[in-house]
Amino acid sequence: MEDIITGTVRIDEVGQDDKKITVVSDSAKYSFWLTKKDGQPTKAAEAWRQLRPMVGDVIEAQYKEEDAKWEKPDGKVITFKRRTILNLRKVANNMANSMKVRNDDIPDVVTPQKTQGQFVTKEEFDAKIKEMSDAYLRMANKICALEERDQREEEEPLEIEIPEGM
Repeated sequence: MEDIITGTVRIDEVGQDDKKITVVSDSAKYSFWLTKKDGQPTKAAEAWRQLRPMVGDVIEAQYKEEDAKWEKPDGKVITFKRRTILNLRKVANNMANSMKVRNDDIPDVVTPQKTQGQFVTKEEFDAKIKEMSDAYLRMANKICALEERDQREEEEPLEIEIPEGM
């Protein structure tokens, strides 16, 4: 029987494809299946939906770890640790506070995906947030300029020429 490991996982990146969700914590990857072979959701998938964890959160995971190999198309064999999450739960507040968790100003949102199954790095995420912030500021400046123009027009007396004889 395989050993089940219980440990805390800080969510740095999240990726999803049709069948599973992958969580990256530092340099380690953890994944879990969305459904069992019978089509029912796995315990980990149900817990994920209930917890709704976000990038930067720390969760407690029960997972199994096994040595695995993957052969690349060029024939090179890559060995790695496969960590399959079996269940998740919230970390108790006192436990989370006592852990040394770095604070990199990671936004409190779920990491978006480029396309299904591909991760978005923190740098790509930060660049997108900056792009959206800049667009918002440009829009806000345009709105302020339009409001100022409208206010000036209201304050300026309206000069109407009345033709003679009217």
